[in-house]
Amino acid sequence: MRLDSEGTLTNTQVEIVQSVSDGLTAEEIACLRFRSVRTIQAHIEQARSRLGARNVAQLVKLAMQQGLIHSIVLALVIASGASIDKQRRVRSVRVSTISSRITQYD
Repeated sequence: MRLDSEGTLTNTQVEIVQSVSDGLTAEEIACLRFRSVRTIQAHIEQARSRLGARNVAQLVKLAMQQGLIHSIVLALVIASGASIDKQRRVRSVRVSTISSRITQYD
């Protein structure tokens, strides 16, 4: 486990930054981790602040440079135990959420 101090990330923050680097949105990460979107956004912001990144793209770049995350998506999927069906359900939830929002504004 990484120490909870300036310049380092907690294990949870590392996992979330890895998910961001794999292209998942805060909504998708929240569904997978059974957390609120605000909680995931707070973890991302704390990680960004700790590494001194100006934005999420730079956060991912710095985390990769420091060896905190890796660009091998397949290894993450295998390590996390996430199945393809689970990933499809998350994307499905996202699409239905967006669809319901569009319907509300029509």
